Amino acid sequence: MNSMPLFSIIIPTYQRNDLLAKCLHCLAPDIQTLPFEQYEVIVTDDGFQTTAQQMIREFYPWAKWVAGSRKGPAANRNNGAKYACGEWLVFTDDDCLPDSHWLEAYAQAKITQQSYLVFEGELMSIAQDKALQKPHLLTRQVVIYGHVILPYKSNSLSCSLVLTNDFPTLQWKM
Repeated sequence: MNSMPLFSIIIPTYQRNDLLAKCLHCLAPDIQTLPFEQYEVIVTDDGFQTTAQQMIREFYPWAKWVAGSRKGPAANRNNGAKYACGEWLVFTDDDCLPDSHWLEAYAQAKITQQSYLVFEGELMSIAQDKALQKPHLLTRQVVIYGHVILPYKSNSLSCSLVLTNDFPTLQWKM
């Protein structure tokens, strides 16, 4: 990448290549509506058997694989953030299926809500209707734009969260 991307997508994973592959497919340059020059994908792998590295090399060469810290999910997210070059850090989980307009919606949110430092995407169960296309306000500090489809029931904030890369003292804690 010649210039700094707008978004660095960070995906922590731990020995779930089947789910990771589905997530990466959704983030492929020919799937996302945001041009690929505006984002990078970083997979931070906490697994002891780093089979994700080979899978990414073979099938997703546009994604960057990095070894995780092997200290759990929060540390793995922080590890991925260390490698990020983007202006914004986008966190999603390996069991999420981002919508094709997901990144474009965050890019639009950045334009329309310039004073905001954090955005959170709407999460939907796979069984729910995909017709929810309009962004809406959650609070005065967090705007929900775009959506991610979860194959499983989850209440995890980390799976669709965007922070400016200079967000004060970003450190995930569990």
